[in-house]
Amino acid sequence: MTMTLPAELDLMQSGFNSHARSRGAYAGTLEGVPASTFVKTNGNLPLTTNAQAFGNTVASNATGPLRGVYTEFLATGGYDMTSQHRIFVITFQWNSPNRIQVTTAANDGVVMRLATGSGSPPSNYRTWQIAGNDKAAASARANAKAVVIDMEDTTYDATIGTWDNTDVQCFGMGTVRFNISGTSANQYYFQRTWAFTTTKGSADIPTFTGSSSWDQLTSLLDGTDYTDKISDDWAKREGSVYSLACPISFGDGSTAVTFDDAGASVFWSDSNSSVDPRIRVTEDAFRVHADLRNNAADTLTLSGKYNAGNSNPPWDFDLDFACAITITGASFKNIGLFTMGSSVVGAATFDGCKEIQINNTGADLDGSSFKNPIGSHLLVLNV
Repeated sequence: MTMTLPAELDLMQSGFNSHARSRGAYAGTLEGVPASTFVKTNGNLPLTTNAQAFGNTVASNATGPLRGVYTEFLATGGYDMTSQHRIFVITFQWNSPNRIQVTTAANDGVVMRLATGSGSPPSNYRTWQIAGNDKAAASARANAKAVVIDMEDTTYDATIGTWDNTDVQCFGMGTVRFNISGTSANQYYFQRTWAFTTTKGSADIPTFTGSSSWDQLTSLLDGTDYTDKISDDWAKREGSVYSLACPISFGDGSTAVTFDDAGASVFWSDSNSSVDPRIRVTEDAFRVHADLRNNAADTLTLSGKYNAGNSNPPWDFDLDFACAITITGASFKNIGLFTMGSSVVGAATFDGCKEIQINNTGADLDGSSFKNPIGSHLLVLNV
């Protein structure tokens, strides 16, 4: 396989992992803490084996109370966002259509919390309202859905206490149960989690090596059956169109790379969409890096269409190596700062980008077009 994913934070399976982490309930009790009776061992729900399930069994009420569970990110200590930017990714799946009845997003139908500091759980946290009966992820029958939270995101819907971005300790997901009859509960399954970084050369960023294409990523996530399936709502393919909600690195700086996008169309999810607000990120979240060796055998060929949506991430192709980054008619839309070195050659269309910055040795972009800069900030140097 020529796509490498970082190690999971947690597989979120029955009995959890053997990690020495604190886990428990917040704002009262929630069934299934810490060893659930709702463990699904096989079959089509959930998409991965032995996923840990939780069910909110408090009385139905449109305005609460909220019930949730939390898990510490690390066995000891928390993440320091000032040293390395991190993106939290988790996938969840409802048990069945008649159990996905929750209140509206504004009333905390489904929320994600990140907490900082000490405590079990800590009393300092931010809440993101990610779904409800008025939003896509909880309004009807739903497949596995990804939640992607940038730990530096500022679109959070509530903050309690004092947020400390040098010590992000826990994540927690909860629901407000509403309009559900009988004794059923809105059961849902947690699936594996990641804390991707956006740093070039990091071991915690999805990375292409070897002879690869975008299909290597989605094939890895698809697996062959439920035993090796990785829920893929954060990176998926429909035909030759790929949708992502993660940073990407082409190469790791030491392994041979021959990547060809085969003319694919790739777009990144919008942040804080009014209809489906599960993705909450800053412009740093979905960074793209070229990390090729100083070797003519390393090639990166792009001929497809790339659209970063409203997240406007920076792209770093600032290489002056013997490697070859060849752009053959590709188009780039809504990219933030796009830096390039002399390894980059070819014609492209840059549409709605913030800035194209070429280092002092220059790059050959002859025949390219530049239009509709974001905020009139387009600046092209040393081409």
